[in-house]
Amino acid sequence: MRIGLLTDGGYPYVNGEARLWCDRLVRGLDTYAFDIYAFSCGSRQEDLGWVRLPEHVHRVRTAALWDAPEEWPRPGRRVRRETLEHFAALATTVCAATAPPVPALPAPSAQSQAKAPGGLLGLTALAGIAAASPSPGASPAPAPPPTSPFTEALLGLTALAQDHGPLSGLLRSEAAVRVLEGACRATGAVPAARRARVPDLLLIADLLERALRPLALDWYDEDGLGGVGLCHATTGGIAALPGLLAHHLHGVPLLVTEYGVRLRTLYLDGARHLDEDEATTARTLGAPVRAVLGGFHRALAADVYRAASLITPGNAHARRWQERCGADPAKLRTVYPGMDAERFAGVAGASPNGTHGGESARAGGAAPVRTGGPASVRAPGAGPLGDETAAHAGAADAVEVRIAYVPGEVEPLGGRPRPYEGAGERRAPVLGRAFARADAAPRPAPAPPTDENAPRSGWDLVWVGRIEPAKDLHTLLRAFTTVHEAEPRATLRLVGTAEDDAARAYLDSCRALTAELFPADPAGRPCPVRFDLDLDTRSGGAEPGAESVSDSGAEPDSVSESGPESERESGSAPGTALDLAEVYAGADAVVLSSTVEGFPISLVEAMFCARATVSTDVGAVLEVVGGTGVVVPPREPAALAAACLGLLRDPEHRALLGAAARARALELFTVEQNIAAFRAIYDGLTAAPSALPGPRAETLVPGARTPSRAARDLTTTGRAMEATR
Repeated sequence: MRIGLLTDGGYPYVNGEARLWCDRLVRGLDTYAFDIYAFSCGSRQEDLGWVRLPEHVHRVRTAALWDAPEEWPRPGRRVRRETLEHFAALATTVCAATAPPVPALPAPSAQSQAKAPGGLLGLTALAGIAAASPSPGASPAPAPPPTSPFTEALLGLTALAQDHGPLSGLLRSEAAVRVLEGACRATGAVPAARRARVPDLLLIADLLERALRPLALDWYDEDGLGGVGLCHATTGGIAALPGLLAHHLHGVPLLVTEYGVRLRTLYLDGARHLDEDEATTARTLGAPVRAVLGGFHRALAADVYRAASLITPGNAHARRWQERCGADPAKLRTVYPGMDAERFAGVAGASPNGTHGGESARAGGAAPVRTGGPASVRAPGAGPLGDETAAHAGAADAVEVRIAYVPGEVEPLGGRPRPYEGAGERRAPVLGRAFARADAAPRPAPAPPTDENAPRSGWDLVWVGRIEPAKDLHTLLRAFTTVHEAEPRATLRLVGTAEDDAARAYLDSCRALTAELFPADPAGRPCPVRFDLDLDTRSGGAEPGAESVSDSGAEPDSVSESGPESERESGSAPGTALDLAEVYAGADAVVLSSTVEGFPISLVEAMFCARATVSTDVGAVLEVVGGTGVVVPPREPAALAAACLGLLRDPEHRALLGAAARARALELFTVEQNIAAFRAIYDGLTAAPSALPGPRAETLVPGARTPSRAARDLTTTGRAMEATR
């Protein structure tokens, strides 16, 4: 069975986003033949070449959407007229303030797995998807639901591009700009689009033309995507567009994997636009450009979700975004990223001073059970947030760990909460959202150590990631001042990299704040805060799903827009994964202070190393740590400091949390579980529909629509094209 793997700026390029995850997936599913269809993101990426591909990768076809040819084909008058008509329909849709509701397309029946006769150019393949034979006594199948205006326009442009060549010159022409202007000024257009001026319209035309270049590729015949058994888009956005066309033109099933939702990345990073083939030069996009570009990607995401047979988000955070963007909950299956746990195996049983903890910590098994008292909670070692209790209650491998809270300052989980009254209040650094008690008494700080030269082991906090404003290191530094005042032996190590001018400027601000908070010691003692920038977090291979505030959609310590470990093989220096393991080996607790986060890779790495974690409640953080870490509200230094002090002062509790965290990570976030999940999905989607596994409990919602078995007819565009042949 052939699988068409669709990537954008990723696999098989050496420095591609999600390269590591895709390579592991392809090598792990060696019973399938893979054809790779990849968009490159620049000439530098192409110059670096590809990774070594396994033998069952039979074909690699690439396209450069960043490169503009010097000359464009000149279509005839009729083609120009029809192109502008379809482009006007598309522009009107993406500029509209609200999209018209469109029912989901019916799922292909067993008979539709056979490819339809007819050619691509006239869209006759759409007519070849036959309806399933109704059972005796069944009511007649309802009429096929209409496609969206966006899909109609997209298919119309595809037919013209396949018949007459690329339409890029026409889509950049003055006539196209006038069409865009009319759509932006039309009644019902989003208010921001109405303010578009000529420079905005020119930039919009340029960006839309680039996004529509895949329509003219020669990938959609029977020898290409039209002949594969399954299209697997490794991310949303433009990467999924060829799979969407193959689905509409040939009935090929479409699988969409999003470890981070591309549309969310566009919203987060909508103010920056990278010039052609430039990794660091950015132009600011105005509100009109962001509005129209967002409308295009919103409409594209909705159509991709409707056409997909299955959608696999990397966490519940991404799943909620997909549902808000129109994904049918019945199509969603959460597949957690897969990470290499072996390189951290030597760290899991070692404490920072080189000694080993209990046997359970070394083996990565269940931690010793701590019972009694109101401050205990049963923490299952598996299951996504929301169905842990139901699906795993009473599991044999569940561990019982104590909630991390500061005695006398916070209410244990399950206690009676009260409204939070302000930043000056000591908010509870506990799992979930507990609140400070009204009668909380401050806990007296222990006396400082008498020996200032005593080893610091047992008091070391570590942060790992990309240095950028979304990581909110200012809050971490302010919180650490409280920690250091209470425990002068405590140290903070910041490990990461600053990859562009904005990140380097933020790094400078962090250093300036450190100098202000920790002035030079008259006795010559070193600063307790250490910036370690020797580790390059770009070992090549951003994981899918990285939630990024960069244009790539992936960040080294968070998988949200694009999968498992991110660009840095989740944070190690190039070719030196042991360096990162040594960083975690020297940590007594790992801290994450982000205000924006996707799938927090640094936390998973710490969990593999059996290290206790303190993190902010953003993105998929709470889902990842489960009951094995301390979660506090973002932007609250007092809560972050209290949580760190609670762990540093309680080594036994820290060891219990670390052992439970490792057990959870080994069950949920390994490469093996990721490959096994996709093997089952591939087997289901390439077999009869009855072989598909039933929906998970998290996807069962009241009133879920049963896919119709009716045949899909030609779209309005298709019928019009057939009438002209």
